Amino acid sequence: MQTDSQIVDTQAAQALLDWATGDTSRLCQVTGARGSGKSQLLAHFLVSSGSTPGTVVHATVPAKGLHVDGLAWELGRQLGYGPQPVHGLVDRVAADPRPLLMLVPDLHLTRDPAAVVADLLDPLLRVPQVRMVVESDDEALFEEAAHVIVLGPGAYEPPRPQSDFASLLATVPRTAHQRPDWANTPRKDRERLLDQAPDQEAILGLLSDPEFLLHGPATAISATLADPNTPAPPSLRAVWALVAPQLSALEHGTTQRAALLHTAALAHDATLANSLHSLAQEHPLHAVWGRCGIPVTALASLAGGTVAAADPLGSLHTLDPSTGHHTGTLPAKPTARPHQMAAARLLLDEQGTLLPTTGDAPVADAIAAYHGQAAFAADPVRPTALGSDPSAATAVIGDDQGAVHVWPLATYQPLPHTTRLHTTPVTATTCLHLTDDKVTLVFSAGMDGTVRLWGLGSEPMSDPIERRPSVATALAATNTPSGPVLAAAWNDAELHLTNVLTGRIRTFPLLQEASALAFTPDGLLMVGGPNITYGLRISPG
Repeated sequence: MQTDSQIVDTQAAQALLDWATGDTSRLCQVTGARGSGKSQLLAHFLVSSGSTPGTVVHATVPAKGLHVDGLAWELGRQLGYGPQPVHGLVDRVAADPRPLLMLVPDLHLTRDPAAVVADLLDPLLRVPQVRMVVESDDEALFEEAAHVIVLGPGAYEPPRPQSDFASLLATVPRTAHQRPDWANTPRKDRERLLDQAPDQEAILGLLSDPEFLLHGPATAISATLADPNTPAPPSLRAVWALVAPQLSALEHGTTQRAALLHTAALAHDATLANSLHSLAQEHPLHAVWGRCGIPVTALASLAGGTVAAADPLGSLHTLDPSTGHHTGTLPAKPTARPHQMAAARLLLDEQGTLLPTTGDAPVADAIAAYHGQAAFAADPVRPTALGSDPSAATAVIGDDQGAVHVWPLATYQPLPHTTRLHTTPVTATTCLHLTDDKVTLVFSAGMDGTVRLWGLGSEPMSDPIERRPSVATALAATNTPSGPVLAAAWNDAELHLTNVLTGRIRTFPLLQEASALAFTPDGLLMVGGPNITYGLRISPG
């Protein structure tokens, strides 16, 4: 038999539908007493999403227990951007042409409703194409004038008894070594333990346990660490800032979580990294080193096995692929701000200017001059992407008309091999000479969300290798015993590895949106970005 609280108020349901389909206000606030049916109303609206124009819900995030970062990460995931920081989410939403409708149940049960509204929801509502339905008992929180739906009194629900910390800890199962078995502890209990910790010693005990970090509630740990007065192991805040957005996704399994946490720990906390090493190695993609410090905007393999890295200020360094340590510097123009790079001989800045590095490089000078002239032609064409092969013998340039241009870097060639692969600007390129050196595969990604393949000297493949509602930001390719493999980093913080022969695609989360990828001769994949650069070992498959 249904209770009063389980029955959807039909008048309120119609009022919510009327707002979604005809009201000009962009915020609808559902309020009412506990047990009045607020959750049932929103669930009914969500189930009916899309049945009427204007009611398509693009993201629904129950906000109970979340802090502002956790809510932003989940909204970003559901909107197709991947986990985003608050400012990044607002920027991505502002650039999204879709009219977006978001549902935020339980706003009043977040850790700090006022901060969530001021830092995230108000900025989102300033974006003209955003509309939002929230469940909240405080009409004064928002800047935006709200259409308010008030539900009547509901059935009385007595408060549920809460166990104290000691009693709850006593229910946690134990391993054979009598340590807490966090993997088999219910998720709600792990969250409650952190919330109910009676003192700083208890909090520190939880945050010092690698197994609790691995299996624990990522958003609750983030909220705890956000308070600077909360005690924590010395490097944990730096580690957690890198890994928490991905660990907050509930779909990741244990080895995936271990691989992510291990990667972040390699950059900051050797002890934590060592404790996760064995489990992380069971994952098909695991890090062998991680370095934080100078952001990396571009990576390129060099002859001899080293890798070149560019930073936002235009400095070029060589890196030891086995450790990530700087081993030297390379000549570069002082005014260059490299966005992408080919074999440390050509640089592309964010304005679309192609520049040779300093030094005696007549071939690179000629390539840069060719594309510089094209940029000033009657029908100007601007370079938008630059890449090279792992042997540093070939450069591939993509442009804003969707074409790719292939150049040898060792010998002068008056004209490139050119074909048009996309109908939108190219965002990333790379190429690969197969082991017999008779075939060159050219790969490109475009703003149209596709990754395409062209065998030099033949017609491009008619269908893309991959098509997604995201954009690939970096590409790299290598030969493996199981065939050529293409790595693609996407702007939703995903890494896709494609076996070109079989078409099989494996998908992995990245710690951040990657700006650069490069394969070393022994198959190590280097990933560069604004906060961390790391080397990944890929298992066959």
